[in-house]
Amino acid sequence: MPFEYPKDIKLIKATWDRSSFCVYTLSDSEGVRYIGKTGVKSLAQTFYRHTKYDIVRAGHTHKVSWLKKLKENNQCPIMTVILGNLEEKEALTKEIELIAEYRIILGEKLTNLTDGGEGITGYHPLKESVDILRERMLTNNPFKGRHHSNETKNLISIMLAGNKHGPHTTETKRKISLANKGKHPLSGDRLQKMIVASLASPNRHKLSGVKKPIIATNVKTGETSYFESTKAASEALGPKRPNITMALKNGKIASGYTFVYYKEEN
Repeated sequence: MPFEYPKDIKLIKATWDRSSFCVYTLSDSEGVRYIGKTGVKSLAQTFYRHTKYDIVRAGHTHKVSWLKKLKENNQCPIMTVILGNLEEKEALTKEIELIAEYRIILGEKLTNLTDGGEGITGYHPLKESVDILRERMLTNNPFKGRHHSNETKNLISIMLAGNKHGPHTTETKRKISLANKGKHPLSGDRLQKMIVASLASPNRHKLSGVKKPIIATNVKTGETSYFESTKAASEALGPKRPNITMALKNGKIASGYTFVYYKEEN
């Protein structure tokens, strides 16, 4: 019986052994686009890899292009687990059979690069195999042993002209200094004006460079404590500063305390 992941995750866990393997499909409104195998306990990682990691990974395979196109249209592939409770070798065999059936008989436009049956858990290729693959990649490198001509080097130099990066010269530094003089937010009267404005603002606790006094209330005892900042409250009471900040924003409890910003009228 096929199950849709993650909607039917409870049925999958109740029906199939977590240590077994399964075969799944990825599809869109046009039909099945990919067939794969994975462990039942690895469904979450597999779903994440297809819907998140594959979209941002390097490469231009058919599957990645398809997933990126779905993402651009605010869509997500539908993952359906069609076979479960399989041994790994059996799952690999079923994967091959289904890819052939969907691709040849049913005419589905699968994005699988191979005919299936790869990816045995714990398999590591022999050193000889790795050396052969490395040599093949080096041999098939179209630029191996070649060099840019002087003409090409000159063209590249012209293209990169004006894009030089490196330390500023003394003269450039002097010009930058003169241009920015008096513009620093903490220079001269600007600092005094910023402090006055922040103290007068009703949202002064949101301004950087100004301490944010807070009141912590123990939800069990009702006891309140005053702290000059979230850092001081964190060190005294125990909750982490991000948790205190979130409690200040949404009014929720953090480590048994509620937190509000201190106001003078308090």
